[in-house]
Formats: sequence, structure tokens, C-alpha cells
Amino acid sequence: MLGLKKYLQKSFLYWLSKRIPAGRSVALNHRNIFIFPSKSGFVFLLISVLVWLLGTNYQSNLALLCAYFMFAIFVVGLHHTFSNLSGLTVTGLSSQAVFAGDDCGFDIQLQRAGSGNYESIILQWPQGRAQLVNLQKDSKLQTRVFCKTTKRGYCYPGRLLIESYYPLGLFRCWTHLDLKVKGLVYPAPINAGPLPKDALSLREGGAVATDGGEDFIGLKNYQHGHSLKHIAWKQYARGQGMLLKDYCDYRSHQLWLQWEALPGMAREARLARLCYWLLQVSKTEECYGLRLPKVEIQPNSSLQHKLKVLQALALFELETDNAD
Repeated sequence: MLGLKKYLQKSFLYWLSKRIPAGRSVALNHRNIFIFPSKSGFVFLLISVLVWLLGTNYQSNLALLCAYFMFAIFVVGLHHTFSNLSGLTVTGLSSQAVFAGDDCGFDIQLQRAGSGNYESIILQWPQGRAQLVNLQKDSKLQTRVFCKTTKRGYCYPGRLLIESYYPLGLFRCWTHLDLKVKGLVYPAPINAGPLPKDALSLREGGAVATDGGEDFIGLKNYQHGHSLKHIAWKQYARGQGMLLKDYCDYRSHQLWLQWEALPGMAREARLARLCYWLLQVSKTEECYGLRLPKVEIQPNSSLQHKLKVLQALALFELETDNAD
């Protein structure tokens, strides 16, 4: 049964790809909209037929009038339900980068061609929650529809289900659109504790002597013009002469997030912990870089650098699997 179900799903998706080709922007019309009576619609139609049979059998004009009125409502409901989707242009916009396990939001724009109102429209990805929207006053509406994520890399949400039961719920009008959108999913961070200084923190650059330095490196002879606050008064009191405390600074303080700092771990476990350390380091003003097998990003501390490192972690060894 599972094999048959997968075969039917695959055949249906193949048929949809031919009937409704993928596109970033799709106009809804009779070629890509489907409509069929809902459960309530079938019950309503059955009651209408029963009322008509009773009216015919007992020659009751009132029952026949009621049956014809119900048939008319059924036909009018068909027209209005179809019109509630027809004429809309659906466009896939940007996506929201998230961490694995979070819901990824995709911005969708609905635009109407005429002046009619569009109400109670449901938008939903195959693995996401439904979003109800109304397009009444404005000609355009932008909303965000969320899809569940389970792993890092690019998230392809599949075909967007757009459906409506408006106005009476007698018909279900729907379509499935491939808007060619994707979202970036970072590795889910796992608490790896504090940064191991011996493995990740590398202080690079030579020492530079400076009066404003913070690292004490020794004593030197006093020379005229030096600041008196750096005089080693304890040594002077001992009769060792006028000496100065010598300080230095380093050209750069840089952190390297390194693959080799987590030996013996599986790929996803390493990436999750490197992601955690990255989030911790990015809260400081320290420059940091990333070293993965065949990947090296030089240290920086900007927001753009953080996003670049996160993207490298998200797509590590997945570029070929996630190509368009």
C-alpha cells in the first residue's frame, strides 16, 4: 500500500508539473484552478434531489419551488467560489533564514486584476500551517506562510496549496503552485559549553609596544618624556633606579572556529556545536573566522560576516545536493 501511495503521489506531482508549470509569479484562471463540491455541497445536493423527488411524487408545487431554489443556490455558489480565486496573481518573494527545527517563513504576494473582493483564502505548504487571508481594500496583499524544517541546507517547501470554500462552503476551489522559492536553514545550535581557548582561540600578529597596551611584558630604563604613571615605584623604592613598566598590545585578537577542535564527532554534531560557538562569539566584538575542510573564511566581526559563516555551516558539503 505504501508503494502504491508513493507511486500515485509521484504521478500526481508529475501531472501537476505539466498542467501548472513552476514560476515565480502565476496568474490564476480556469487553466490552473480546480473546483469540486465539498462534503457539505454533496449533502446539500442530495437534500435538493430528495426535495425534488418528494415534490414530484406528491405533486407539491411548494416542494418543487424549494428544490429549484436550492439548485439555483448550488449553481450560483459554484460561480462565486470559482471567482474567489480566479483573477489573482500569486508571486513568491523572499524567505526567512532560520535554524533547523524552526518554521521557515516565505513571503507571498497576492494581487488582484479587477476591483472584486477576495475573501477567506487559505494558503498552506505541504509541511506547514494554514494561513487565512482576505484581499478587500488594497489591490495587493503580502503575507508570510510558514513551512516546517527538519535539517540544514536549502528548504524547498514544495507546491503551495491555495484553496477557498467561500461563500457558502458548498464547493472547494483550489490549486497547487510551485513558486520556485527556497529558504536557507542553518544548523540547529547545540550547547557546547565555553570556547576551548587552547583549540579555538589563536592570538595572531606580533607584539607592538604601546603606552596604551594591556599586557605587561617587563621593565625598561626610564627616559625623559615618558609618562610618570608607568614608573615602577616599588623598584625605585628598593634603590633599583628609575624604571618603567613596559606594556604591549597585539596587532589582532582573532578567534578561529575550527573543524579539528571537535575530533571524533559526526559531521552534523560538529556543525551544530560550531554554530553554537559562532552565536556566542558574535555577541562580542572579537574578530573570528571559520575553518572547515576545504573551506576557510578570514576573521571579521561584521553582521555580513556572521551571515556568511552561518551560510557556510548550513551548506557545508551540501552544495551539489541543494543546487537549483
